[in-house]
Amino acid sequence: MVEWRVRAIRGAITASENTVEAIREAVTELL
Repeated sequence: MVEWRVRAIRGAITASENTVEAIREAVTELL
């Protein structure tokens, strides 16, 4: 599992599905 430490982030993401994997992919793309 990936450990993320983020202080502040601004932006919007849309995940393809409401699953951990889809959300993780969307967040990675945002970063």
